[in-house]
Amino acid sequence: MPRVDPRQTFGGKARFYATSEVHTEERSLAAMSRLARVSPGTRVLDVATGAGHAGARPIEEGAAVIGLDITLPMLLEAQGLYEAKGLMLIQADVARMPFPDGTFDLGVSRRAPHHFPDIDACLRSMRNALKPGGALVIDDRSVPEDDFADRTINHLDALHDRSHVRDYRPSEWRGMLERHGLVLEHMETYERRRPLDSLTRTALEEDAREIERGVRSLDEGERARLGIEEDKDGITVTHWFVLLRAVRP
Repeated sequence: MPRVDPRQTFGGKARFYATSEVHTEERSLAAMSRLARVSPGTRVLDVATGAGHAGARPIEEGAAVIGLDITLPMLLEAQGLYEAKGLMLIQADVARMPFPDGTFDLGVSRRAPHHFPDIDACLRSMRNALKPGGALVIDDRSVPEDDFADRTINHLDALHDRSHVRDYRPSEWRGMLERHGLVLEHMETYERRRPLDSLTRTALEEDAREIERGVRSLDEGERARLGIEEDKDGITVTHWFVLLRAVRP
């Protein structure tokens, strides 16, 4: 199954991402806000801003926010939603951001790093954009520390969205942050239960069929390891997430 450029995937779905339950969810936005610890005047970079949800919250707390994304339709969606709040938008690749070293007090990125083609280049770029003492707050899809769950969830997510690269385990996040000179201050995992069509709704027709076939072919033990349940209302799946705060020394 060929991977596609995120600009191709997100360009046609910008409106969906602006309104979807996954991206507008208040609980995760509030959790990010608690870790961000924004005060008036904080300079914030919202990395892969999408429709602008993560960048809007710091603006409300008095921060100066720049939202960066590689996909123009996403930026236009964010502009329509948040321009009145003062969100400045820039189209650029996360791996090659056009900012001098040490520009920002805070970087945030929500539900995006699993799409980055080169996670190391992106983390290096994000670290360099921070001032010494600046923090990076990330909320993203994840997988359990289980080989079968890791392999299966990543396969399902690649079918769900062909721009998907990898949902990383918490242990992988620890290693990547350390490798790029970022000190992990806080990390937590959490789960959300969603209907199966959260994976199939926006997938290509043939990929949606493959997701349904794959899920229905799992035995009871495999379903338990993946947090998949079925009742009279249909099949629900567990989505795993990681939320973290790391600091540039």
